[in-house]
Amino acid sequence: MKMNVAGVTDFIKDKWIKLKNSKSLDFKDFVKDNWGPKRGLLEFIGVYVIYEGNTPIYVGSAGKGKHLLKYRIADLFNYSPGYSGREKDKFYHTLTSKLVEEHRQAQRGLSLEQALEDVRDFYLKSCTFKVVKTDTIDRARMLEQAFILLLKHPKYNG
Repeated sequence: MKMNVAGVTDFIKDKWIKLKNSKSLDFKDFVKDNWGPKRGLLEFIGVYVIYEGNTPIYVGSAGKGKHLLKYRIADLFNYSPGYSGREKDKFYHTLTSKLVEEHRQAQRGLSLEQALEDVRDFYLKSCTFKVVKTDTIDRARMLEQAFILLLKHPKYNG
């Protein structure tokens, strides 16, 4: 369904209100002990906002192909240890890559594996997230950009 300008504005406003009124979710309720996604949860396309305390630190979207929100949230906790390219490209999620790099710079000599464990702990102990469902990846991407602007460019976007 195509939207006109008024329709886009109404869509963003409606989803913004849904984000503001939605419950904060804990990562531990959505990932298994092996860092994979739990079944039956977040099985839809949409946008997510990650908060450290009450402060939004990252906005993302998911839904391209079959990569639904549940997989994108699990991506925060995973990396590909067999990858032979640049170290930062080992991570499946941009935020995790940024946080691991930042943590390793702050604590010289810290191994990649220890930094990743510390970032996982950070997600589990200090962060929550909210999600907003959309019906297409294009609308999720549009909302992602709108939320980044409305949240005044969270720390790790950009």
